[in-house]
Amino acid sequence: MSKKLKCAVCSLYGVENEKDISRELLFKDEGEDFPVLLCRQHSVELFKQGQKRFCIHHFETANQIVVAENSTFLNFILEIAKKNKGKIF
Repeated sequence: MSKKLKCAVCSLYGVENEKDISRELLFKDEGEDFPVLLCRQHSVELFKQGQKRFCIHHFETANQIVVAENSTFLNFILEIAKKNKGKIF
């Protein structure tokens, strides 16, 4: 039995989305990248908004989560949001 892939952002909002999941890459300032699973909707949102806006947009929800399945993704978007708070929007 294989593990079902879930969208990291949908999971933040408590939505069980396992359709059209793709592996996208997010990049840290140091050039280091890491994969994150996103549904089609959030993959398009990431593409249209760019990484910084995408992360800041979901910052409030991520900030309220104490324990999460995908802590690497949450830590990353919190880091981006903190560095860029007030610069975008």
